[in-house]
Amino acid sequence: MNTQIGSILLENPLIDNDDVQRCLEIQQLGGGKKRLGQVLIEEGVITRETLSRLLRIQTTRRTNARYYSEPEQMSFDERVPTFVELVDRAKERGASDLLLSQGRRPWVRIGGRREVVSEMPLDSGWVGVFLHSILEKEQREQLMDERFLVTDIYRDGIKSCKATIFTDNLGLSIAVRLHNGEREDVQQAALSPEVVGLTRSTEGLLLVAGGARSGRSTTLSAIVSRYAETLRGHVVVLEENGEFRYSQDRSLFTYRKVGTDTNSLETGLRTAMRIDADMIVIDDLKGAEAVELAIHAASMGKIVIAGVRASSTASCLESLFDGVPELCTASLRDSLVEVLRGIVYQQLVPDSSGRSSVLVQEVVAVRDEVEGLIASGDFDRIQDILSTGSVRGSVSFDESLLRLVRSHKVSIDEAFIRAVDRGALLRFSTEEAKAC
Repeated sequence: MNTQIGSILLENPLIDNDDVQRCLEIQQLGGGKKRLGQVLIEEGVITRETLSRLLRIQTTRRTNARYYSEPEQMSFDERVPTFVELVDRAKERGASDLLLSQGRRPWVRIGGRREVVSEMPLDSGWVGVFLHSILEKEQREQLMDERFLVTDIYRDGIKSCKATIFTDNLGLSIAVRLHNGEREDVQQAALSPEVVGLTRSTEGLLLVAGGARSGRSTTLSAIVSRYAETLRGHVVVLEENGEFRYSQDRSLFTYRKVGTDTNSLETGLRTAMRIDADMIVIDDLKGAEAVELAIHAASMGKIVIAGVRASSTASCLESLFDGVPELCTASLRDSLVEVLRGIVYQQLVPDSSGRSSVLVQEVVAVRDEVEGLIASGDFDRIQDILSTGSVRGSVSFDESLLRLVRSHKVSIDEAFIRAVDRGALLRFSTEEAKAC
């Protein structure tokens, strides 16, 4: 993350590159005695209000950089804390993740940053005893063979968190995803008016996209739960992680773990269609054959809800065609347009306090111009169409950010870092400053 004012200016379309370069040359000709910001103001490139905002953004970036390179020590212990103590500390601070590594101090993730939760490094004995307490014999053997394992951790008989266990250069590490109050907050936020609008479809394909720690699974769960209240049908869940379980009150849920209950996602999809499932839920849709089967299932009048690992709406769509022969992409895009009802792309971003996260969603209702862009494969232009506000039932990522900025839930500086069109956000912040 670059913290130089010139680099920040070059990252957004607020001013021309030539203006920045010209001011840098003027600064160098003067022996560097004047700050770049002063030169930019003197040359009439930016206003003092804009410079003030840029300096705040620079400060935020430098602060974020320190969070990753110089973590704050949070607790001083005379002994290594127990796992329960570490989880309690993490939850008290609103953390979403806990990282336990042999030979290192335990870390937590809070909002958009990481901190140590104890200064005591964990030795091989601590890690070994902990793993022995949570793993069955078969799981320990699997970990020895594969050097990787995902498992649930139970506390007082109730599943409290999920652990991903793996090896690195120092030994064993455990990444713990905590199930705390943030999940409920995100699940409520997930059903925005735009998302609720997408769930009115009684058939078709709905995609939920996002990267790691984006709240994708929670949004998927919220959408499935809403459908299940009115569907009163048979729901087949094809899962790799098995993170959520749903109420059986109004719909019948059948869970099939890929690799255990079904050999592959493709086989699971074929079986779901044969047993006439009303809704199919896929926690991680990937692979050309699986995508084709999901589209086919949606074309048969079923509701298919699928999670996709992606960094944007465009990359979500692009990932669906990975591995598809070039001669087949056009026909597959046409088939996708026929069944695709919407795409929800999201991120969890630090709130204005910096100690929690809020959900930012881009919701694309597939209609009108969007259908044409998908059919032609021009996925990048979808963002341009959304920014005009002309696609009914949709909201762009930047507009969602602006809503949070206006409600003081996210700082303008944090929004600038995340925004697609940073220049527009910077102009908005300058106008707000003038209004005050």
